[in-house]
Amino acid sequence: MKSIAIMQPYFLPYIGYFQLMAAADKFVVFDDVNFIKRGWVNRNRLLLDGAAHLFTVPLRGASQNRLICETELADGRGWREKLLRTVRQAYGRAPCYARASALLEGMLDYPSTRLDGFLLNSLREVVRYLSLEVEIECTSRVYRNAHLKGQER
Repeated sequence: MKSIAIMQPYFLPYIGYFQLMAAADKFVVFDDVNFIKRGWVNRNRLLLDGAAHLFTVPLRGASQNRLICETELADGRGWREKLLRTVRQAYGRAPCYARASALLEGMLDYPSTRLDGFLLNSLREVVRYLSLEVEIECTSRVYRNAHLKGQER
């Protein structure tokens, strides 16, 4: 019997997200639901000197009336370079920094204008890095049932 897990996409999600992926045969990215402003889809935290530091992937025209798969990334590289500098400052002396920073840099360099593509690539890169064997697909690209509500989906 195959197991399926489903979650909304998040940028650099917590370890439990990847544990769920590792336990499933198929992982479904639930990206055709409304974007939640000030949620965790495009935000996360880093520890800097023992204190939580919030960072955000900037978006263009983000709205709770728009689906995650319809949300666009803001133009520019400034936020990406700032995040890389912050990670270097906080973790530059960590034993696996070189490997982890190369992974992060690759994710941030991914040429996507939409949030869903950027997040899906980031998830796939981490899954590859962790050598997880799980099939990943998006609800917006496979199921095309965003017009249904609740249990009908």
